[in-house]
Amino acid sequence: FSDDPEMVANWGAAFIRAAQDERQLATAKHFPGHGDTALDSHILLPTLDVPRERLEQIELPPFRAAVQRGVRAVMTAHICVPALDSNSNGGRPATFSPAIVDGILRKSFGFDGLIFSDALNMGAVAENYEAGEAAVLAIEAGCDIALYSADAPRTHAALCDAVTKGRITRERIDESARRMLNAKAWCGLQHERMVSLENVWSVVASPLHTSTARELFEHGVTLIRDPLKLLPLEQRHKRVAAIILKDAVPVWAHVLREPAGSRFSKAVQERWQARLVESSADSVDIEQVLESVRDCDVVLVAVCARVAAYKGSVALGHAHAEVLRALDQANIPTIATVFG
Repeated sequence: FSDDPEMVANWGAAFIRAAQDERQLATAKHFPGHGDTALDSHILLPTLDVPRERLEQIELPPFRAAVQRGVRAVMTAHICVPALDSNSNGGRPATFSPAIVDGILRKSFGFDGLIFSDALNMGAVAENYEAGEAAVLAIEAGCDIALYSADAPRTHAALCDAVTKGRITRERIDESARRMLNAKAWCGLQHERMVSLENVWSVVASPLHTSTARELFEHGVTLIRDPLKLLPLEQRHKRVAAIILKDAVPVWAHVLREPAGSRFSKAVQERWQARLVESSADSVDIEQVLESVRDCDVVLVAVCARVAAYKGSVALGHAHAEVLRALDQANIPTIATVFG
């Protein structure tokens, strides 16, 4: 929602209230705060190496507020936070830290709802821990649900073995089981377990919802800067080019219903019969792009850079950054629009 903790807390509370008013479990994540990390925990284990005072000012307040305002679930982060976990030796994920999960979230914040681990098949955990041991460590730390194990049968056996050997008490297992049953009862699953798929389109795609979504999208468009006063772009511009910078998203590409930037390029071509140039994130011929647009009055660049798991970075692709830099250095009037 923001980089301001109070705004995150307030918007978070509104989301929690809206979801839970409809008997949906809201989950605050990823505890104790995953925002300021440079690595993708789907792949590697990030470390948030900042003082405790900073964590108390920035990362922790939204979670404390969420607990105070009744959130019913919290998910842990696969990140190392040395300032909150003196016994971690700089390498233990928060998910496996009793000091963070049980100490801060349960005891200090007084949270008695469900605690989910983040997915245990993610690289930050799976690359360093055997599947069964990972689940045992998560439960020992205070999690109720060991989510998405890489090997469910082995995980079940490991948890049973940990109880048999006294590493985890039966009371501790019962405690989590009771929280899960309470959560299911709160959701009313004993009365109606399934959502009616027949009603989805009439509810989710209702005129009220689609108009609200459109209004939100329109308010969400933000002009960062326009030093050349190029906007609004008028019909009188005869020579307009559209450059579509397509991002390579390995994991989620299959769910996209149409090629990235296709609606943008169609709308631009309808208005100005624009020249169209497309480029992938992997490589780009800068000279060819410049040659294609050098005689244009203005160039519209659609930067289709999606944030996605397993991508490893939220930054603009190198090739795309080079295109924008080259257009700027060539003094070609450019309007860059960032999608995603």
